[in-house]
Amino acid sequence: MLCSLLWNKKDKKICKKKEEDVTILIPMYNSKKTIKETIESIKKQKYCGNIYVNIIDDGSIDGSSELIKSLNLGSEVTLLELEHKGKAYALNEGLQHVKTDYTITVDSDTILHPLAVRNIMRKLVNSDEKTVATAGCFNMGIIKSRIWN
Repeated sequence: MLCSLLWNKKDKKICKKKEEDVTILIPMYNSKKTIKETIESIKKQKYCGNIYVNIIDDGSIDGSSELIKSLNLGSEVTLLELEHKGKAYALNEGLQHVKTDYTITVDSDTILHPLAVRNIMRKLVNSDEKTVATAGCFNMGIIKSRIWN
């Protein structure tokens, strides 16, 4: 237990300089069972820039939007409610509301490792100027997606 407490202390968010602001887009359809954990994993990011979250509800009928509204997530999280037209449509609509230079997309059943945003942004910001996209590393635990039966 003592080792665990010491290890957790080392993982605290340490900001030496401000990092680039980023928006995370989450298209959501009937995600009441998973979306809260996805948002919690974003809130736990060890990242020194502002993280804005745009949740795009693609016409859910399971109460997903009502759950989001009940969580009182603050001004960094916005909810856009649409008619059901599919994930691509939802993402394109969500992009219309992004105000940052950088955007990350995750599914509504994704759990981000606490360093995921920092690692993705570091790779993107420090890459060649022709680089326009990057991805998280699934096999190293940066992003973990649940499999539901």
